[in-house]
Amino acid sequence: MVEDNFTDSQLLDGGCLTQKVTTILLNQIFASKISGDSAKLALHLVGYEQDVSMKFVFGNKLICPDAWTAKEVTFDQKVCMKSVTQDGNIYNPSGTLSGGSKPSTLGILIKVQALKKVEGLLKDHQSKLEVIKKGWQDAIKESNATHISLASIDLLNKLLIGLS
Repeated sequence: MVEDNFTDSQLLDGGCLTQKVTTILLNQIFASKISGDSAKLALHLVGYEQDVSMKFVFGNKLICPDAWTAKEVTFDQKVCMKSVTQDGNIYNPSGTLSGGSKPSTLGILIKVQALKKVEGLLKDHQSKLEVIKKGWQDAIKESNATHISLASIDLLNKLLIGLS
């Protein structure tokens, strides 16, 4: 990977390389954007959206919940991106299909997706817990104030009875 065209040409023209190499220009890597909730861009699941090399590796692949969704997005003219189902089947817009067993790298992406979902649920539950704790503390304060008021009323009743 090289920073830009200038760096690439310096490496190639300078004769520094002794064997054939393939270079990836970091300034020419762009992640694809999709919409909808059923297919997720693999880059979003990894969580390094600003990292250019991650955009190169994961920016043009979709993770789909099922084969039907994968076929729809892969062969849609507007999307036309490689997709992987959660079962491990890979759909490629060039017309190839592979699968039958889950590749180990897919398992990691699925686990990351599940982790992000659980983290979101945890955050929701933590905020609900804070609301409940605040309500509980308010109820305790109100209960203490009620006990003080009742004690004051009892004391005043005893004083009134004693005066009679």
